Amino acid sequence: MRYSKLHVLFFKILMIGILSFECFSLFCYAEESEKIFFSGDGFSVTQKDLDAENEMLSASFDTTKEEKLRVILMDRLFKLEYQSTSDDLLLDKKVQRMTEKYLALLYKKKLDSQIEISEDVLQSYYIANPELFTEPQKYRLQLLMVSNKVVCDKIFSDVTQNKRTFELAVEEESIDKETTPNKGELEWMAENKMPREFAANVENLLPGDVSQPFQYNGNWVLLKVLEMKPPEKKVYEDVKDSIRSTLTRKKMFAQVNSEFERLKAKYQVKDEGM
Repeated sequence: MRYSKLHVLFFKILMIGILSFECFSLFCYAEESEKIFFSGDGFSVTQKDLDAENEMLSASFDTTKEEKLRVILMDRLFKLEYQSTSDDLLLDKKVQRMTEKYLALLYKKKLDSQIEISEDVLQSYYIANPELFTEPQKYRLQLLMVSNKVVCDKIFSDVTQNKRTFELAVEEESIDKETTPNKGELEWMAENKMPREFAANVENLLPGDVSQPFQYNGNWVLLKVLEMKPPEKKVYEDVKDSIRSTLTRKKMFAQVNSEFERLKAKYQVKDEGM
């Protein structure tokens, strides 16, 4: 196919236009990145400083552009004044150490960003550790407390033979000031969170059952089981993120230590003795 001179001319004009636009865009970007907000004797605050400040701050840190620039300028001026007036070598060392720790933190974050935990690994961890993702059995109990065993045995005999109700016995006999006004009723308690004496005496009971008398904190106690909730395994999707965090932390720890050993070899670190 042959092109006319008009076609060729049009094509050249089009290419010049595209190249001009690209150059203009690059110029605008460079100009924006080099934009100066403040300048003074031997220093300036630029767009690059603002970009760095934005990267350092959490996304949830709500502050305006003007406030950020004010903080940058204040820090810059205070740093210059400190450098021009301080002869405190120890403080200089502290500043150097703070800088060192911050740069080390940035490098650790770089290492962390390389960590990936696959879906298969997450699911395998969930399956292999059921105890971590199972809500323990829970109880709602009613408590009766007296000061001696003889009285406790008598009450146990009365309530198990239906001579009086557990609620009435609590009202008439219990010495626990916190629970008696509420008929001895306790809030829901997980099996692994209640006192071990309680757990040991209710583990084989069903709702409506009353425990054998047992000693607790110098007094004698009876417990009645009002309600129970059986153990419940958490759904994988509900715990997947927490598993990822756990495994990421473990991998981060291993990776940091591995990198530490690699860098010791790279920089030929010698142990000169503690």
